Amino acid sequence: MKKFLAQSQTKKAPLYSGHLRTTNQQYEILQLDSSHLDQVIDLHKTVQDALSDDEKPFLLPKSPEYFARLFKKTSPHKVIGILQGRQLIAKAIATYPTRAKPESGMTDMADEPLPARSSVLQAVTVLPAYRGNRLMHEMVHAWINHSYMVRRKHVLSEVEVRNVASWSVFLDEGLEITSIGQDPDDGAWLYNMQSHIHQVMTKRLSQRFNHAAENSVLCPAADWQTQKELLAQGFAINGYKKDSREMILTPRI
Repeated sequence: MKKFLAQSQTKKAPLYSGHLRTTNQQYEILQLDSSHLDQVIDLHKTVQDALSDDEKPFLLPKSPEYFARLFKKTSPHKVIGILQGRQLIAKAIATYPTRAKPESGMTDMADEPLPARSSVLQAVTVLPAYRGNRLMHEMVHAWINHSYMVRRKHVLSEVEVRNVASWSVFLDEGLEITSIGQDPDDGAWLYNMQSHIHQVMTKRLSQRFNHAAENSVLCPAADWQTQKELLAQGFAINGYKKDSREMILTPRI
């Protein structure tokens, strides 16, 4: 059960509260501040260390100095976290670029919207012991709502193409895969995910994306080259068939 909470003027005012599916314990989603810095650093390292060698590219290591910069007053970043009691069990970094600080963090996206109209979510991490509670869904949902409240027009993220657990959540929450980029540093292929925020809200209310079902095509999830070709032709990936491991592509609305 999730409950929306009105924002107050305090930094630690919860954005949402809910109960863990596995234990029914209450948790809160809120914007973190510098008092949470040590927990953010520890959480990121704990999750990164728990990844297999094949999964390491999904979440890159970051220095304590990197996280400290996120909490500066002049930073375009906001750190969203989930607290169960006093323990930080999940976090994500939301970036709100400006004209003065246009860097969004998107690595290779040719059709990226104007920075001042965008909101970008990165580095979503959940403690392994708390997986199975749909906490990433809750954070992505809260981020989209917050982006809407601060009048951003587009929501964006990039996810390593093999990271099914992450990109499937963004698809569930209304984003689409519109192109595939490549990280020049390590050669990793990245799904560029985006949506106009009003389109996301419309999907929540009306399931609008189902209207293009008769024009949909399927493509194996591992066939990134064919996906790239279809995306270049004007399709977007907006669904995933878990049983057959196929992407659902429809003409962009």
